[in-house]
Amino acid sequence: MLMNAFPGFDCHIHSHFSDGRESLDTMARTAAGRGLAGVVFTDHMPLPFENRYALVRRRLDAYRTEIKAVRRRMSGRLQVLMGLEMEVLPSHADWSREIAEGPWDVLIASVHQVEHEGRRYLINGTEAEFAEALETGFGGDIRRLCSAYYRQSSAMVATGWFRILGHLDVVGKHNRNGRFFDESAPWYRELVAELLAAVERTGMVVEINTGGLDHAVRSTYPGARILATIAARGIPVCLSSDAHRPEEVARHFERFPILPQRAA
Repeated sequence: MLMNAFPGFDCHIHSHFSDGRESLDTMARTAAGRGLAGVVFTDHMPLPFENRYALVRRRLDAYRTEIKAVRRRMSGRLQVLMGLEMEVLPSHADWSREIAEGPWDVLIASVHQVEHEGRRYLINGTEAEFAEALETGFGGDIRRLCSAYYRQSSAMVATGWFRILGHLDVVGKHNRNGRFFDESAPWYRELVAELLAAVERTGMVVEINTGGLDHAVRSTYPGARILATIAARGIPVCLSSDAHRPEEVARHFERFPILPQRAA
């Protein structure tokens, strides 16, 4: 049975502080209008290199200040938690640690770029970017790419810095109908099992990221097979839209209407 650690919340929302399209205030008001109890703002953490999606580090204080202002304005209507969606690249672990030590309510651990043999490869981008990463970085060997992805995910979990594991199997974002690999293969299931064991050891929550239902794979992250394993292990979950626009807040949450509730 899936246990919801954040009942009534959308636990993964972006704003124009990173790659979202609207203000924190607009996203919060949309969430309240949809009857949510609360939201976690999780703009992408600053990164120490040029990229197209992350918050700029010099704006961290402004980000926190604006979340606090939205929290005051929404008092009594919506609970507003302050967070970040973070990643830990092995070559920049100290950078991530310093940011993680800030005054956050909730931090999500997500892998967007895999570091391999001294280079970074974006695996949570377009299908063309994923295919290029597979060929250029891993010689077309999908098993090597998936192993690197899950190894980096497990290392993030092991830090103990995070409350939520984000889009667990997003490595399959473009894998509709098994285009790149067989998700039922023993080697892949073993990688997932190792990551879930790390999650159990740290007591983290796994998000059901409904954004994937609007991506090529047409599935939540994680998908049904992994969710069944999560339920069997008793790992708590939360609902996350990964919204970047107001219309995406709480998207597809109606597909999970009766998740039993457990206090966060």
